[in-house]
Amino acid sequence: MTWLRLYDWALSILGGFAALFLLAAAIGIGADVATRQFAGTNIPWMTDVIEYGLVFSTFAAAPWLLRHGNHITIDFVILATPDRVARMLARAANLIGLIVCTILTVVGVQVTLQSAERGSNIVKAIAMPEWALLAVVPVGLALCAIEFARRLLSSDGPSAPDYEDF
Repeated sequence: MTWLRLYDWALSILGGFAALFLLAAAIGIGADVATRQFAGTNIPWMTDVIEYGLVFSTFAAAPWLLRHGNHITIDFVILATPDRVARMLARAANLIGLIVCTILTVVGVQVTLQSAERGSNIVKAIAMPEWALLAVVPVGLALCAIEFARRLLSSDGPSAPDYEDF
């Protein structure tokens, strides 16, 4: 298995975990509402699990979505331009994405390390070290930066989205 295939496999696993979390969160919210309604109490840790999981799932799914072109795009300009211009705009957008994700990765690593050095904790129904929650941010953004770089370096170049299916 090549490194690229292993990397793609890892992105698929992260995307799958994010999707499974969202399913579990929907079930968990339903269970919390049901226990509140029928037992007069809630599940105290459910909100924390969902909050932490939403952070994880966002940064786990983002590189997978970017890899498959399912990320959010503002494409009305691209759709109104000739193909050559659309490709140049796509290249510029990917370059900006690479730069922003790289900067935010570096800042995220610094913030995560500072949190670990301070020994900061999040104390709620579930107490945990703050760095453990923060660590997912630079990892997810680094993977997004890799995806933007892959788009820039692809043999056919970054292409404008294909909207013939819509």
